[in-house]
Amino acid sequence: MISFWEQKWFFDYDTIIIGGGLSGLSTAASLLEKQPDHKVLILERNLIPTGASTKNAGFVCFGSLTEIYDDIQKMGEADAVQVVKKRYEGIQALRKRLGDEKLDLKFDGGYEVISEKELPILEQIEFVNKLLRPIFDEDVFSVCNEKIEEFGFNPQVVKALIGIKFEGSIDTGKTVSHYIDYVQRLGARILTGANVLKYKHKNGHVDVK
Repeated sequence: MISFWEQKWFFDYDTIIIGGGLSGLSTAASLLEKQPDHKVLILERNLIPTGASTKNAGFVCFGSLTEIYDDIQKMGEADAVQVVKKRYEGIQALRKRLGDEKLDLKFDGGYEVISEKELPILEQIEFVNKLLRPIFDEDVFSVCNEKIEEFGFNPQVVKALIGIKFEGSIDTGKTVSHYIDYVQRLGARILTGANVLKYKHKNGHVDVK
């Protein structure tokens, strides 16, 4: 039987977030930065966050040339540029919250490998750079073919190498660890080993089990 006090302090929340990885922690941070009195609970099924957030390579990216050009073809110039802008703003928001040292952030740039069938994309570099200049104030993409052999790629397979300025890497384990501290300081409660089985809308609220 659940007591009145247990119900009040351990079961009733304004928002319950399922998953304690980067997406869940970012959601909690955004809520609590805007509404400090909001009662937020994060439910993580493992004892520590061991999902995709701490298993990915830690790339800090906003889209390669081929990805962005493909988005332009599918959604139009304006919407594609807005997607890049939001991704880049997300990187800046994370830096502002935790600081570069706690992210172990390194802006070393990135590269995209281009095969023979993808060579026509090189003709779009100037076009895409011009579209993105209002966001970055300078060119993002450049041809770096001199690095193909330096990086040990087979020139018969890799026909071009595109440099991507403003990309980098983070230590995802270190980032998530400090992010947990950050949202807890804001007032979020995190329960680990809490595997969510189902949720149900009921009388204006949501029951989570």
